[in-house]
Amino acid sequence: SHTHLYIDKLVYLPRQAEFFDKKGKPLKSLSFENYQKHENQFWKPEILRMKNLQTGCSTEIDSLKVDFNTGLKESVFTEANLRSGL
Repeated sequence: SHTHLYIDKLVYLPRQAEFFDKKGKPLKSLSFENYQKHENQFWKPEILRMKNLQTGCSTEIDSLKVDFNTGLKESVFTEANLRSGL
């Protein structure tokens, strides 16, 4: 039903998000870890950890490689294209 997002006040980057179900009970927790600066301008967390607080299941995503400024045109990012998976 709602989300709490915790932002680091010094660098304005998200550190944690807490998700709540329709009854207002904690549902999931997402942490953003090990931020790295790419191309001297883009901050990105290298590790994302999501935990379902109701089931105990969790998922961890580790970034291995990310490319920036790859030449994609802005017109690629329309709602229709994003929905179709282009």
